[in-house]
Amino acid sequence: MHIAGDDVAETLTAMTTSLSPGAPLFVGVWGGDQGDIIGEFGLDGHQRFFSLRPFEVNLRLLSACGEVEKATTWDFGPDEWQYQVFQLRTRR
Repeated sequence: MHIAGDDVAETLTAMTTSLSPGAPLFVGVWGGDQGDIIGEFGLDGHQRFFSLRPFEVNLRLLSACGEVEKATTWDFGPDEWQYQVFQLRTRR
């Protein structure tokens, strides 16, 4: 996610409040155990902020927004970045 740790819960709540209860939501995020980093790649030389959280942490954060129906992760090599995908039904 491109969201700092202190802002994640509030941001996820804001994302789901605009959806009807029971609406499907698919979320794909970069994750891992690296914490907050500044990516060296981006458009026109701009760096990007990444907060790489372990799968279990993102699963817990998203579970607060709805029922997680499916969740998976793909490992992308030696730098240990993961792509994490979550399918959930909103509660709000």
